[in-house]
Amino acid sequence: MRALVAAVPGTVAALALVVPAAIGHVAQWRYAEAVHAIERAGYRITENEYRRGWLDARAVLGVAPPAEPDPGQPTLRLTSRIEHGPRGGQWHRWPPVLAAVHSRVRAVGGPRRLPPLRVEALGLLGGDLDIDARLPDVAYSGAAGRLRLTQAWSRLKRNAREDLWQGQLHLGGLEAVDPQGGRLALTGIALRAHLRHPGAPVPRGTAELALSGLSLGGSRAWPELDGGEVGLRLVLAGSPTRLAASADASVGRLSVDGENFAPSRAGLTLSDLDVPALESLRRGLTTLNTRRLPEAARGLAIAGLITDAVPSLLAAKPGVRVTELAMTTPSGVVAASGSLAFDGAPPPITAPPAVWLARLSGQGRVSAPQAFVVQLLAGQQRRRAREELRHLGQPADELPPRLVEEVDAAAQASLAALIRDGWLVAADGRLAATASLDGGVLTLNGKALRLAEWGLTGP
Repeated sequence: MRALVAAVPGTVAALALVVPAAIGHVAQWRYAEAVHAIERAGYRITENEYRRGWLDARAVLGVAPPAEPDPGQPTLRLTSRIEHGPRGGQWHRWPPVLAAVHSRVRAVGGPRRLPPLRVEALGLLGGDLDIDARLPDVAYSGAAGRLRLTQAWSRLKRNAREDLWQGQLHLGGLEAVDPQGGRLALTGIALRAHLRHPGAPVPRGTAELALSGLSLGGSRAWPELDGGEVGLRLVLAGSPTRLAASADASVGRLSVDGENFAPSRAGLTLSDLDVPALESLRRGLTTLNTRRLPEAARGLAIAGLITDAVPSLLAAKPGVRVTELAMTTPSGVVAASGSLAFDGAPPPITAPPAVWLARLSGQGRVSAPQAFVVQLLAGQQRRRAREELRHLGQPADELPPRLVEEVDAAAQASLAALIRDGWLVAADGRLAATASLDGGVLTLNGKALRLAEWGLTGP
C-alpha cells in the first residue's frame, strides 16, 4: 500500500508532463488539417510556421487569393498563440477545454492599414469548438470616399457528437459615402445559421438574415431609398439523394423617392434536386479553383462543368414554385404565384430549345393594379422617346409636355390592345393573366400557343 501511495506523485507528475505534450500534438495536427482545407479550396499559402512548446505553441500563416500573385493585391496574415493542456479555470468546465487559440488576422499590402480581426477559439474534449471573432470599429477616408463599420462580431459553435454547427454574425452599422456624395447606410445586420453535417455534399439546416434599416441617396444616379425590417430565411432539407430548398423574404418598410413599396413578401421553393449531381459539380468547381486559370478560361471551364451536370440534375425531375409574391406599390398590391417542373428524360444538350421546352410543365397567375401596368407601359414609352431624342442630338432629360401627352396616350393604347386581344383580363381596376405550360403548348388566358411555332426549333 505504501508503494502505491508513493507512486501516486510520480504518476501525477508523469501525466502532467505527458498530457500537455499529447494535446499539443493533436492541436498541431488539427491546425495542419485546417491549413490543408484552405489549400484544397484553392487559396495560396504564402507563409506557414508552427513552433510547439510544452504548454503552448506559436503559429504564423499567410493566405493569398487563388489568382496569380499581384504585387498590389492584399493578403491575410494570421498570427496565433495556442495554449494546450490542463491549466487555468477552463479545465474545470465540462466538457473540459483542451486547447485555447488566441489569433489576430491582418490584411497585408492593402491601400490602408486596417485594425486586426481578433479571434478567440476553444477546443473542447470530444471535438466541440467555440469560436468568437470581433473586429474593432473601422473608419476610412480617402480618395475613394468614406467608410465606417461598427460593432462587428461573430460566434461559431460546433457540436461534434451531432455534427451540428451554429453561427451568428452581427454588424451594428455600415456606412459608405462616395466622392460625389452618394451614401449607402445599413444598420442592424444579423445573420444566424444552423447547419447539420456541413461536410456532407449538401448540408441541411436554416439560415436567417435580418436588416433593421437601410438608406440610399445623395446622388442623381440612383433613387432616394429608405427602408427596414428586412428578413430572409433559407431552409435546406431532404434525403441523402434528394434536396429541397425554400426561401422566404419580407420587407416591412420601404419608400423609393417618397413612394411606399411595403409591406412586401415573397416565397420560393425548389424540390427534387439531385444531391450526387450537385456534389459532382462542387468537386469540379473545387478542382477548378486549384488550377489558377486566367479569368476568360475560367469562365469557359465553369460553363463546361455546368453543361456536363445538366443531364444528371434534370434526371431527378426538379421543380420550382413561387409560393407567394405580394409586392406593395403606390397603386396597390402586385400578386403572383406559380410552379414549373421538368418532366421526362433530359434530351441531348444540343437539342433545339423547343425540345427542351416540351419537357417543361407548369402554371402561374399574376394580378396587378391597372394603374401600375399603365405606369410600366408609359415608362417604357418614355425610355424609347429619350433614346430617339438623344439619337437626334436633342436634350432628353426632360420630355416636352406635348411629347409626354403622346407617350401617355401610346401607353393607354397599348394596354387597350392587350385587353382587347385577350392577353390581359380587366376586372375591378385590376389586370390579371393566367398561364399554363404542358407538352410544348403555352396556354395564356385560354389561348393556346405552340412554342415550336415561335422559331425555337433550332438549326
